[in-house]
Amino acid sequence: MKEWNKEKIIDLLIQSRKTALEYYDSPDMELKKDKSIVTVADKAIESLLAVHFDKPENGSYLIGEETVFQKNEEYIRNALNETTWIVDPIDGTAPYSHHIPTWGISIAFMKNGIIEEGAIFLPPTGEIFISEENTVYYKSCGSNP
Repeated sequence: MKEWNKEKIIDLLIQSRKTALEYYDSPDMELKKDKSIVTVADKAIESLLAVHFDKPENGSYLIGEETVFQKNEEYIRNALNETTWIVDPIDGTAPYSHHIPTWGISIAFMKNGIIEEGAIFLPPTGEIFISEENTVYYKSCGSNP
């Protein structure tokens, strides 16, 4: 994807929530090199979003919390000069991994190094906050089951 599409982003956030909730009761986790926690849900959501966003051959890049260190310098340089999606698949992995309902899924849209749009989905409350052309919209998708 090379353009911000509010409805498509909402659909992707809802798909991401389904993935997060699959693992929520018992998320496998490990420590990253920086000693922060990463769960299987973090990796699965970032992989799901990468299918849609990480298309360097089309000028669309993904900078994700779980995969950014796997990218080379050229990829990052190109990302900063093109269309880039910045993703935190589980924003609040520590609370998520301990079943504390203070976590979300974050997506930002950047062009030429400037963040233009963003969205955060709070699955525990079912709330989505999403921007579009200088307006922030609110959508309720119902709290998690």
